[in-house]
Amino acid sequence: MPGHDECRVARQAASEEGVVTASQENALLGRLPRIERERVEHYCTPVQLAAGDALNSDSNDTASVWFPAGALIAEIAEGGTRDALAVGLVGNEGMVGAAAILDGGGVSRRLLVQGSGAALTMDAEGFRRALHDVPRLERLLRLQLHASLATYAQTAMCAAFHQVPMRVAYWLLETHDRTPGDRFYLTHDLLSQLLGVRRSGVSAAAGALQQQGWITYTRGRVLVLDRKALERASCTCHEAARAALAPLLEAEAGHHIGDEIGARRLARAIEPKPQPGGDEAPKVAAHRR
Repeated sequence: MPGHDECRVARQAASEEGVVTASQENALLGRLPRIERERVEHYCTPVQLAAGDALNSDSNDTASVWFPAGALIAEIAEGGTRDALAVGLVGNEGMVGAAAILDGGGVSRRLLVQGSGAALTMDAEGFRRALHDVPRLERLLRLQLHASLATYAQTAMCAAFHQVPMRVAYWLLETHDRTPGDRFYLTHDLLSQLLGVRRSGVSAAAGALQQQGWITYTRGRVLVLDRKALERASCTCHEAARAALAPLLEAEAGHHIGDEIGARRLARAIEPKPQPGGDEAPKVAAHRR
């Protein structure tokens, strides 16, 4: 049987392999030249995140940053004991948690795992060291933060003025943009929490989209059948979110990443939005909280 030292070395090798694999899956880290990426990897730990995990809850309040490598992480603003609204969604294209560390004022948004998958994480000290060692990482981070600020403002406007059916279509598109295929898992309960609306409104909107034949949605399992139609059903906020994200994705494109998911995400982000006409958006009564 292998000795203690051999087991320790095997665990260390497995952990290092996990870091390398995850960093290649994350497009922001993949944008870095290999030597610089390896410097950042030195401070990272690979983790598996499960849907519903709270990454910065009271029981897990250590300031950390997260680079999704398959997971989807929603950023949630909270205004009171029960008021909450998802203001952003981050997948393999970026990172979350940096703002709280850079601001030095603690957690400003709750981070909730929407989709299970792999990620890399580093603590605040490791993150600061990585920024010092790799200035290019800070430049990419600034692009992401710029996109995030635009998305926060757009989401607040969307919540105030747009009806639930449009917002449901918008969030399904945001999720689809960050999913390697056309299938993903998102329950009505979680979607209603993210949008800050009643579950009945989400169910009615999702049912209308399904009746049109644009998606199937059964027990949280979503299959996108007609993305173009889903875009027409959405509000203009999805187009604005794509435009805000485009500079970051363009910075990531053309690099050695070579991942088809990143290329498709870029195409989705910058392709022209379909002109009005054709299939009509689902006719669903407006639901608000």
